Amino acid sequence: MKSSLALFAVALIGLSACSGMTSVRNAEETCAKDADLSDGFRGQVRAGIGTNGPSGGLRITVSDRIFNPTTPEEFYDNCVFQRSGQAPTRTLVQVLG
Repeated sequence: MKSSLALFAVALIGLSACSGMTSVRNAEETCAKDADLSDGFRGQVRAGIGTNGPSGGLRITVSDRIFNPTTPEEFYDNCVFQRSGQAPTRTLVQVLG
């Protein structure tokens, strides 16, 4: 009986560790960084001149959110809830502020 109870406790701890939930504060920080991808696109362009001559680059990210775009605020609220299981305690503007 004791070994069954111990095995159950270990399994329960393992499942809770795999649940992927994080604190609301951490979820807010992570989700705020990704809120600009709410419409499915993110782009970055860089250009410069250095001792080795001109340099530049282009990075475009397209996600599956292109098929279901949202506002950055909606994305942030949903993301925080999915990651923490709780509603955000700060708005997107407050976190980015």
